[in-house]
Amino acid sequence: MNNLFSKIDEKQILVSDGAWGTELIKMGFQSGSCPELWNLEKPSEIFSIAKSYIDAGSDIISTNSFGASKIKLEQFNLSDKTYLINVKAAELSRKAANDKLVMGSVGPTGKFLMMGEISQEELRESFLLQLKGLIDGGVDAILFETFYDLDELKIGIEVARELNDIPIICSITFILTDNYIKIFPWEWVNYFFTFFWVVGLMNSLNMLDNMDAVTTCVSISIIYS
Repeated sequence: MNNLFSKIDEKQILVSDGAWGTELIKMGFQSGSCPELWNLEKPSEIFSIAKSYIDAGSDIISTNSFGASKIKLEQFNLSDKTYLINVKAAELSRKAANDKLVMGSVGPTGKFLMMGEISQEELRESFLLQLKGLIDGGVDAILFETFYDLDELKIGIEVARELNDIPIICSITFILTDNYIKIFPWEWVNYFFTFFWVVGLMNSLNMLDNMDAVTTCVSISIIYS
């Protein structure tokens, strides 16, 4: 059994890492450049960040790969290095974690299917390269992080499932403005009980709205359990 599965089954509380961007900035990262390129060009710094979270008591850490999809890396003319950047991200966190757990961080592409900005096949190819790199690099779980487009998230999950039965963690962003796709619990909760092992809510809502969202999910989870 995967180590994350066993810890969840044992109802253990796992302490995760914190932000990576602020730590990169402390080390001299300049806004506008590609943070994931540091996996190849400054691996010691990336390892140091991962190790610092382990030393601080984290049970599970992520990888420096949030924006390492093929589509995102195209902005920096690095799409041909998608697999390599993700393998290295996983390997560095895996080395730092030792016997602790590693989540392979996957962020949204920023492009919307419903607006015709990207096709399903383009998304699949982008996710495939990134996920294969993270899995080959040794992560214990895949973290789909801060997703707000459910259609894109579903494609990512489908690709992950085709590659491996690795645990899937999803953090969902609930946004209440007209500028973004809106995702509410009742739209994805059925899907959650089929494919997600862990789900999180981002703080784009106020605290009371976040509490309502959690309450809705918990009430439905009781029905399913």
